[in-house]
Amino acid sequence: MQRLTGVDKNLARHDIDASIKGDLSAAESLEQQITRKEIQADPEQFARYKSDAAHFRKSAEEHAAGKIRLEKSWHPTDWGLPNSLGYIAGPTLYAFILRNGYAFQFMSTGGEGDPPFEERLAAFKSLLQRFEYRPLYQVPTKPGLCIPHGFIADDGQGHFSGEVSYRYADSPGVIYTLGTGVEDEQNFRANEPMLEATARSTVAGLMGNAAGRKLKALGPKSVSIGARSGTMGGITTTEGKPGYSVYAGTSGWSHSKVLVPISLNMRSFDRETVPGEIKVDPPPFAQSLLRFELTLGSMRTRHTAQPTGEGTPSPRNTQ
Repeated sequence: MQRLTGVDKNLARHDIDASIKGDLSAAESLEQQITRKEIQADPEQFARYKSDAAHFRKSAEEHAAGKIRLEKSWHPTDWGLPNSLGYIAGPTLYAFILRNGYAFQFMSTGGEGDPPFEERLAAFKSLLQRFEYRPLYQVPTKPGLCIPHGFIADDGQGHFSGEVSYRYADSPGVIYTLGTGVEDEQNFRANEPMLEATARSTVAGLMGNAAGRKLKALGPKSVSIGARSGTMGGITTTEGKPGYSVYAGTSGWSHSKVLVPISLNMRSFDRETVPGEIKVDPPPFAQSLLRFELTLGSMRTRHTAQPTGEGTPSPRNTQ
């Protein structure tokens, strides 16, 4: 994981070097053109060539300055946790943590509308300090967020949206992604389940026989997501190489920390589409669909008692 961030840095450095080389080449070509008598005889054309050459020179200087910033802003860091590695890649923060034989990767990305870097840095450090290993089927007694083999303590009072992706060891070409959040807080807006399920199912009709595969639509139809009702839709192949894409979700109430939106995505990848990384094709659709449905049936939002400061417990949501 740590090496991959170094690869990204090398790619970014290579892109900057290529931009610098291209800018300088353009500037030199224009500067050579300026020495031609016919160009010098035309004041307007001479001024344009000279201006364009200066523009490319300035662009090369800006790229060179960006490369210096890259070297300073992409570097390993220490998050102060045992058995961990950290990396800062410009606005992106990484943490790689080893616990009980399991490797966890945390990442915080920055973009337009996000809090300033220092605020995100403090929030990221706080999240890492609250993370702990969790045996797979152990249910914590305190509020927080469960992820596979992990738990992040959280009082449920702040903004929240997140996704967790996982794969089964015997079917690495099938990825399941669980998502949830607090609707309408900090610009988080989940997809409308019926629209998403319908769109996923419609692909079968639009694509027809794609790449030698016959596609079959699934739904959209109603499903149970734990004790709540939701909508499911998707596609699967009926002939040709195996492949499927299924979505299920339930809407959340605006600003509610109890009735939150929940989604589960399942996508398959085969050896042909991801050569080198995927060694085996996905299993039959029925096997993966069973796991998908079992996951839907096991989802719960539950309440735990948390002191209010006056000696009486108050319910607080735990995902």
